[in-house]
Amino acid sequence: MVTKKYVSDYKFSESVTEKGRIKTEAVYTGRHFRLSDAAAKKAARPMLRMLGALWILFVSALVPKTGAARLMYVLLPYAFIAVALGKLTQAVLTLRDADEILIRSEADRVSKQLPASAVWLAILSGVPLVGLAVTLLINKSALCGADAFFAFVCAAELLAGLCVIRKRKVFSTEETD
Repeated sequence: MVTKKYVSDYKFSESVTEKGRIKTEAVYTGRHFRLSDAAAKKAARPMLRMLGALWILFVSALVPKTGAARLMYVLLPYAFIAVALGKLTQAVLTLRDADEILIRSEADRVSKQLPASAVWLAILSGVPLVGLAVTLLINKSALCGADAFFAFVCAAELLAGLCVIRKRKVFSTEETD
């Protein structure tokens, strides 16, 4: 499916089939891109492994009953981490499956969506950590032992987001002739 932003990159081509029917196909006529760094494609597999581990940690942190689950200012930003992880996973899957030449939608997903998702992952995992730290300072009895695991997961997600942000230059794209 093509979003409205990329509709102008496609033209319709009509042809006649063997049975005499008119067949209409969308043909890409927009600009083509390629990855600036060859290491970007190689980085996709380790990043997918990291994202798989982050998804497992994300879900497993919600399983035990924790004090953090009762704090809206901790749980709400944590819930939105799923959106950032989903967008990051989508961008890395696009990178893994991409050919040598990318169309504009794929290039935007790799060079723009991937770093932006990493920034949101870092922000949304840092907020619950700050919330847990403030709660720990104010009322130690509000938290339990399972909150240490919750804090570990948030710290791991924050670290992963910061690592991807640090490597964002690797995922840049450039227009081909």
